[in-house]
Amino acid sequence: MFRITLQSENPGGGVLSIPAIYGMYTPVYYVEESPKLSVVQRAPGTIIDFDATRILFRDHNYLLGVVDRATELVTYIGELQPPTPHTKTEDYGALTPSGVVMQSWNGYLFAWANGRFSRTERRGWIDAVNGDSLLWMTPDEDQINLLTLTTDVDTTFHLRPGTTTPFQADIAASGDIYYSTYEEPSIRGPGELRLGNHPGYLQRPITDGTNVAGRWWNGAVCSSYLYTADGQEVFLGDSRQGNAAGLLAHAGYTAFLKSDGAVNQVWVRTPAGDLHQLSDFPTSSRFDQQRLRIGHDGISDTGEVVFLNDGKRYIGRPGEEPEEIGSDLGHARWFDGGWYVTLGNTLFEVATGDATTGDAAVAAEGMAGRPVMERSEEELDLVHTAPLAADTAEPPAPDPSEPGAAPDTFEDVEAAALSGDLASAGALGDPPPAAMGCSAGPSAAGQNAGSQGATALASALVGLTLARRGRRRC
Repeated sequence: MFRITLQSENPGGGVLSIPAIYGMYTPVYYVEESPKLSVVQRAPGTIIDFDATRILFRDHNYLLGVVDRATELVTYIGELQPPTPHTKTEDYGALTPSGVVMQSWNGYLFAWANGRFSRTERRGWIDAVNGDSLLWMTPDEDQINLLTLTTDVDTTFHLRPGTTTPFQADIAASGDIYYSTYEEPSIRGPGELRLGNHPGYLQRPITDGTNVAGRWWNGAVCSSYLYTADGQEVFLGDSRQGNAAGLLAHAGYTAFLKSDGAVNQVWVRTPAGDLHQLSDFPTSSRFDQQRLRIGHDGISDTGEVVFLNDGKRYIGRPGEEPEEIGSDLGHARWFDGGWYVTLGNTLFEVATGDATTGDAAVAAEGMAGRPVMERSEEELDLVHTAPLAADTAEPPAPDPSEPGAAPDTFEDVEAAALSGDLASAGALGDPPPAAMGCSAGPSAAGQNAGSQGATALASALVGLTLARRGRRRC
């Protein structure tokens, strides 16, 4: 970690030394040099999501784009409103089979499917996405709608006038929806399904399509329960923090946080019902979670679990010591048979086990000379998320005292993972040896984007492209 200062001759004599600022804030740069991370591909901006064929990114001008990973063709699909110095929320989004969904910090959302835009007048908050289905709520959270992207059909899913607590949901690949509110004791599912009835606030349920899991917060501990396909209720354990992002579910495996009496440790339950403790650290561990993917990224097909502890990222496996793979910068995700880390504008592959150089990974050629399909200003205006002149206020935020409240409108110091690292990792030229990334630290969160000159100067000094880094609430 280091800071950058600029020095120049003072006309009055001596040397003038000032911080290299970005907007109104002095950036802190973090450099990732883990030998277990190898560059796979880069994008011309901060990576938001990726799949086998595409990368979703946002550049320093707040243009939203998609990279075709095979051809490196870049399609710019929209323009986001830059945040103000006082903005507390973050942009977040995801790729879908047919396109892109995106949520802007100022409460506007849009969808791009099959090469065309959905209606853009929607204002509210995206809560859950799977496939081409998404749940979103109005700014007052009184109404939750189910939007099918391929047809642009938007229907009311749930009405709750006058509510004061968050709606939280997960969508299975089948389209089944499991949801909860703090006002009800049970997870609600398809039909009249009710799962669990425990004291405390019911937090976000998650499902892998087979099992369903949820947490109840009583103000002192969070109690986690699993509901299996054969109708069993399994108590997983209590954790000390009321973080709603304390569960992972995938392929019949369930990872959860459990207190050892002093701090939270990571555990995993296998499809056969066996329990394994994966961490044993003196400080609390937490999961590497990202909004719209909460509960799903950090667990593999065989029950390996990625978690964070004391500034580092680990892979935990039953019966083995946790394997350190780097710092906790960026976001890790299990995808297509391997572990990947997105850090700023770079997608890395994780070389696990004894591999330390990542020689098997394909180094990126960079995006220099990439073909770009520019959108006209008229097309960009279709998805410009700037508020109207008479409508500039942010939607009401939930009570920050409620753990796991949604949307992510405030900082959660206790439980926030560095999964929202909006940073650039490396310049757009040839990749550095092994892995090297750089990001502006928390002091740069919420900065104004109108300082490209300072950014360019800082980039020239360190050979890295500076973008914004913040924290996302789970």
